[in-house]
Amino acid sequence: MDDSVGSRTVKTTFRTMGTLASVSCSYDTAPPGVDTGITLKARLQEECRRLELLLSRFIPDSDVSRICANRGDWVSISPETFEVLFAALRLSKRLDVFNIFMGAQASSWEHLGE
Repeated sequence: MDDSVGSRTVKTTFRTMGTLASVSCSYDTAPPGVDTGITLKARLQEECRRLELLLSRFIPDSDVSRICANRGDWVSISPETFEVLFAALRLSKRLDVFNIFMGAQASSWEHLGE
């Protein structure tokens, strides 16, 4: 934990979503007897894992994997997954360089060498 002017910063690095995440979080006060640094680190890792379970294409029962496996058929997904996909689609249309459908194309390339 690093101390800065009137606040503390917790820094943690951990594996998640197929990569290495490095997160920094600042807070001002902690309840007496609570090690906020450890609590924040654990919560950050738990939240990333929760999102990975929804959004990973490598976890067979994630929302994203089920969408891909059903190839256009309706699939029930969490509101959070919907929000992420909808925001990504809006960004894709606005930037014209970001394509949320690129994953499907990349997956097909993986099978070329087989």
